[in-house]
Amino acid sequence: MCQPTSINRIFPPDLFTHVFDFLHAAETPPDQSHFEIPSEEQVISRCRRHPLLTAMLVCRAWYNLIQATPNYWTSVAIGVGGVIGWGSKLPQETQKESFAEMLDEVLERSGQLPIQVTVVPGRVLDFEIVSNALRKNARRLRTLSLLPWSNGQGERVPSDHIKDLLDNVFPALEQFIIGDLKISSHVQPASTADTFNLTAPELRQLTCERHLINPHSASHLNRLSLTKVWAPLPAGCVELPRLLDLHLFHCNPCEILPSLSTPALQTLIAFNESPRGRLRSRPPQYANLRELQWSDTGVEECFKEILELSPNLTRYSNYVFGKEDDLSLSDISEPATVLGIVSNNPEAKARYPLLKEVCLDVATGEEIDGLIATIPSIEFIRILRDPRELGSDDQKEREAKTLEELRRKVDWVVDRGSWRGGGTEAE
Repeated sequence: MCQPTSINRIFPPDLFTHVFDFLHAAETPPDQSHFEIPSEEQVISRCRRHPLLTAMLVCRAWYNLIQATPNYWTSVAIGVGGVIGWGSKLPQETQKESFAEMLDEVLERSGQLPIQVTVVPGRVLDFEIVSNALRKNARRLRTLSLLPWSNGQGERVPSDHIKDLLDNVFPALEQFIIGDLKISSHVQPASTADTFNLTAPELRQLTCERHLINPHSASHLNRLSLTKVWAPLPAGCVELPRLLDLHLFHCNPCEILPSLSTPALQTLIAFNESPRGRLRSRPPQYANLRELQWSDTGVEECFKEILELSPNLTRYSNYVFGKEDDLSLSDISEPATVLGIVSNNPEAKARYPLLKEVCLDVATGEEIDGLIATIPSIEFIRILRDPRELGSDDQKEREAKTLEELRRKVDWVVDRGSWRGGGTEAE
């Protein structure tokens, strides 16, 4: 009787590699938003199991082939969920030598390929070991994320260790993320915010929470996100010639925006819970700005000035996309601030000739009618709170009639519904 032939004897290893490449791509979770600082839980969910774990458990031949293929080991987690790599527990303090050896082995699996590394320093008993290992692989780092321990505990990381790590040159680094780390220094044992220099000539994306990263060269930077950053920016005007997207969360735009030269800027997003004053100094016109999301905190001189400097807007929102659920719409009694600035303003039509989409937290049909009468280029209106659900029965009926008449002029939707005529969906 013929014995069954193993599939491994029929097909060459190269064919299996092609199949594993497809499976690896299909099973690898997508990256988060470019600007979002992922929580430790989010990273754990992405690296809880290797994308090819099931295949590795099929047979020893497949296991060896996957283990020996560098392309499958370019994502490295250190300290995330208390593990290193894909599931190995972090050694205890008495095993520092084995920790260094294990870390070197994990990093060597990817050969000479570019790597993406995520570190939770608060879970690492000796961050200097991590710093030394990454220093040896600095030329291969494409993405580096330093994230806080999710429950706020963990060891404080000496600022000197972070500085020593970032003192290296990272010739291939394209994305750097630093979260709200617990950092200590000799000067301030419980430092709340630090500024670190970074030499990464190919840096494209920079995301900072509380701690500020000062790139030595930002000529390629196209995305920048700052959250709770109150540290002073470098003296003078920071040149960001290729910056396309700028996010400011819980920061002071009055100080930050005049400090940045962003001639190519296309998207500006600012989120605060209280109004700011005037711009410290007036920056040049944002001639290429197409999208402005600015959380409405009432009358705010800074917002008015930015609006005046943005003549080519095509999309405006008085709330930040993704923050809709944080809004208490029932408590909003004042009309959107932008309505008081542009409605019935004869200059608005000439000032915003390209404005096409407007998203507002609250607005009545009459206010919308006044807005599109002032700026007739508007084609799409989004309102989070349905104006037809407020007031007396007569008021509801009037709103419904007004909004129905507006259908002849613009495509409008309530909440996060889909546009009827092809407007851009809120991201």
